Amino acid sequence: MSTAASRLRSDPPPRMVVMGVTGSGKTTVGEALAHAISATYVDGDKLHPEANIAKM
Repeated sequence: MSTAASRLRSDPPPRMVVMGVTGSGKTTVGEALAHAISATYVDGDKLHPEANIAKM
C-alpha cells in the first residue's frame, strides 16, 4: 500500500460545516457527505442546551 493510501486510512476525516437557512437541505447534504467519506454526522441542533432550543 502506498504512503498516501495508508495515510487516508489512518488520518481522521476532515471536519466540515454545512451552513444555510432553514429548509435548505443542510441535513440531507451533511448526512450524504458523511456517508460518502465514512465519517460521523453530527447535527448542530443536538449541541444546543434544551433551554436554548425551547427559545428557537
